[in-house]
Amino acid sequence: MKAVTIQANKPVVKNDQPLPTLKPGFLLCKIKAVAGNPIDYKLLELNIGTEGAVLGCDAFGEIVELGEGVDKSRFNVGDYVYAFVYDSVFTNPQNGAFAEYAIIDSKVAFKASKSWKLSGKEDISADPVNSIEGAVSLPLCFITATLSLTYNYGIKLEWQPEKPQNNFPVLIWGAGSTVGFLLVQLCKQLHAYSEIIVVASKKHEKVLKSLGADTLYDYHDEDVVEQINSKNYGFQHLFDACSTLATTRQVYNCASPTKSAVVTQYNMVTVKDIEDKYRRDDVNIIGTAAFSISGEDLKFGPNITMPADLKYRQQCIELVKFFEPKILNGDIQHPGIHTYKKGLEDVPLMLSDIENQKNSGQKFVVPF
Repeated sequence: MKAVTIQANKPVVKNDQPLPTLKPGFLLCKIKAVAGNPIDYKLLELNIGTEGAVLGCDAFGEIVELGEGVDKSRFNVGDYVYAFVYDSVFTNPQNGAFAEYAIIDSKVAFKASKSWKLSGKEDISADPVNSIEGAVSLPLCFITATLSLTYNYGIKLEWQPEKPQNNFPVLIWGAGSTVGFLLVQLCKQLHAYSEIIVVASKKHEKVLKSLGADTLYDYHDEDVVEQINSKNYGFQHLFDACSTLATTRQVYNCASPTKSAVVTQYNMVTVKDIEDKYRRDDVNIIGTAAFSISGEDLKFGPNITMPADLKYRQQCIELVKFFEPKILNGDIQHPGIHTYKKGLEDVPLMLSDIENQKNSGQKFVVPF
C-alpha cells in the first residue's frame, strides 16, 4: 500500500508498505481522509519516531475487516469510522493514519454517518459535522480537549447542566486553534465554568462568541496580560492551547493572585520554565498525553517510556460513547478546514505548512 513514512526524520511517500496486521479489538479500514497535527512533524523534529514507521494520527475510513472480539452489534464491514490512530510510530510502526489502510482501536473509534461524503471543497467554514472532512478534523484534538477537562480538572460529562460545574471562570489561550476551538464548545455545553474568557485573534471573535465564549482578548495586544488581570477574574483553571514557552508564561501570569491554580498546556513546558520572579508554589503546570488512551506503556524513542494509564483510557472510551450521538446530531462544530488535492502525495506539504504555522484558524485535511 501507499503510505507516508519516516525516512531520516523526513516524511516520505512510499508505495511498497505492507498492510498493518489486524489485532484483536481493532478494525482494518480503507482510509478516505486524514488530518494533520503538530505532533506529526514534532515527532520528526525531536527524532522520537521509529525509522520507517508510518506517520499520522487522525483518520476517517471504511471498515473492511473486523478483528477478533470487536463488538459486532456496534461495528460492521462497510461502516464509516473516524479515530485517533495512537499506536503508529511507537508500538506498531507499520500502522499510521497517513496510509491507504490503517487499523483502528474499536473501543475509541467514533462511528460516522454513512450520509457523510467528501465535500470536494478546498476551504470549509466552521460548521456542525456533516462531511468526511469535518469528521476527520476532530479525533486527536477532540480527545485531547475533552480529557483535559475530565481527567485534569474533574469535569463531568453532563450535557448542558443548569448550574456551572465550577463557580469560577476559565481562561482559554489560543482559542483559535483546533484544541482551543473545541475547548470553548465543551466548556459551554458541559457548563464547566461560570464564564469563558478566551485569548485569540480578533478575527475569530464572532465565531468563538457564537460557540460560547463570553469575552475575547486579542493576543496581538502587547498588554494583553495586563488587560486580563485588570478584570480580577481569579482564574483557577487555565488552558494554553498554543503551548509555546512564551504563551505558557503569559497564561501562568494570569492565574488567580490569591488562590491555587493549574495551567494545562500541550507541550513539555513545566513550572521550572517559569521565571523565578513569577514562579509560585500554588500555581502548577500540567499536561495531557492523548497517546495514553492505549492503556499500554508507550515508548517515545529509545529513552522515554510513558507508563500505562488505564483511567485515561477508560475516560476516552466513555467520552466516545457520550459525544458520538451529539456529533451525529450536529451539536459539535468542526473548525475551519483547508484541504489538499493530491492525496497522500500532499501530506509532506501539509506537514510543512503546519510547521510553518500557515494553519491559523484552520485544520488541514487531505482527502483521498
